[in-house]
Amino acid sequence: MTDQQRRWTHEEVKRLLEISVIANFKNLIAHPERPYRLQIAGDYAVNALKVLAESEVLPDDIRGQLLHILELHEQVSNPFLGMNLPEKKEEAQS
Repeated sequence: MTDQQRRWTHEEVKRLLEISVIANFKNLIAHPERPYRLQIAGDYAVNALKVLAESEVLPDDIRGQLLHILELHEQVSNPFLGMNLPEKKEEAQS
């Protein structure tokens, strides 16, 4: 998050979680046959954590840890992790 972006307030986070994340989970529960339900549920959970990380409801030290967790999740979710593929910078130099 950049310094210019405003952080969510407690009430904004509460409302956003209620109308989006919680509602999305309830929808998945109501439709258990939905394809990729487990992956979608994981995405909803990560998005909820992102909302919290971008808010004013957490102390700075906890927010920093949460942002670090989200960065690690992004790295570990990379389907090319461990494949030792050349990076774009290396390709451009060739």
